Amino acid sequence: MDRPNNHNIQALSARWVLPITHPPMPEGVVVIEEGKISSVLERQQFAKNFPDKSWQDYGDAIILPGLINLHTHLDYSALQHFDSQSGLIPWISKLVAQASSWSANKWRDSALAGAKKIALSGTSCVADSSYKGTASWALAQLGLRGIVGLELFGLHTDSADSIWQNWLAKYNGLSHSDDSSLSQALHSGLVQLTVAPHAPYTVCPAIWQRAANWAYINKLPILAHVAESVEECSWIANSQVQVDQLLRQINPQHCLDSTLSWRGKGHSPISHLASHGLLNSQTIAAHTVHLTQRDIALLADNQVKVAHCPRSNARLRNGIAPIIELIEANIPLGFG
Repeated sequence: MDRPNNHNIQALSARWVLPITHPPMPEGVVVIEEGKISSVLERQQFAKNFPDKSWQDYGDAIILPGLINLHTHLDYSALQHFDSQSGLIPWISKLVAQASSWSANKWRDSALAGAKKIALSGTSCVADSSYKGTASWALAQLGLRGIVGLELFGLHTDSADSIWQNWLAKYNGLSHSDDSSLSQALHSGLVQLTVAPHAPYTVCPAIWQRAANWAYINKLPILAHVAESVEECSWIANSQVQVDQLLRQINPQHCLDSTLSWRGKGHSPISHLASHGLLNSQTIAAHTVHLTQRDIALLADNQVKVAHCPRSNARLRNGIAPIIELIEANIPLGFG
C-alpha cells in the first residue's frame, strides 16, 4: 500500500522515546501518519524509510504516550486550593455552597483551567465525574480524550423513575450540544459521555440499577466514588450524623427516615452494592480506601476496576487504600 504524501507525515524525535510496550529507545523517532502514530523507529531506519523527510528534534527530552488520569473533577478546578483543613464530608458541604452561585461562564472557566493544567502535565486522557457535564466541553476545546460521567444523585426508591428521566434529559441535552467543538469531539469518540452514580450514600440501589442497566446496554463504564471515607462506611452500615447533614443540605425537601430501608443493614459500601447486584466489569470505583478482605474478594469476583487517588485521600484525611492487596487480587487499577 502506498504511503500518504509526506505532507501528511510528522516525525518527532528526542534523546529518549519510551513506547511503554517496548524497551526505551535512545534517539528514536515517532512517526505520525494521517494523525495516528504508525511506528517508532531508530533515526537510521527512519532516514532509510523516509529519505525526503526530516524529524523535529526536541533535544534532551523524553517522548512518551500521554498519561491517563482515572479520576478527575475538572468542573471544580477553580477550587483546587479551597479548604485544605476539613475532612471529606465537611469539605463537600463547603464545596457545594461555594459552587452553587456560579454562573455558566464560571463553570466553563473552571473546567477549562483544569483541562489546561492536565494537558501541561502530559495527561491526554481522563475519566471525569461531572455534575453539569462542563468537563466534556473543556476537553473538547483542547482536543483531549476523555470519558465524562454525568453525576447522578437520588436517595428515595419511590422517586427513582423521575430522577432517572431527569438524568436522561440532561444526558440527551449534552449529547446534542450546539457547541461545534463538543459536537465534533462526541461524534469522533474523542470524548464520550456516561453515567456516574455519585456514591452509595447519595444514590439508592433502585436508581443505581437504572444507571447500571443503561451502561450495560450502551457498553459504557460506570464511574462512582466507593468506600472513600469512614463516614460513608458508618452511614451505609448504620448511621452517621455528618453525612445526614450533608444529604439534607443537598436535597432539603427529602427526609432521611425509614423510607431508606436499603441502608442500615450492617454492610460495607462494597458488600452493599454487591448485595444489590451493582458491581460488574463496567464499574470504575474511585478511592476504595476502606476495604475488608471480603470487599477485595467481591471486587475481584465482579471484575471491578479501581481508580486509586492518593493525593485526594491524603488531603481529605480518608486514609490509605490497600493497594498491595488489590494488586495481589489482580484487580485492575490506575491513578486518579
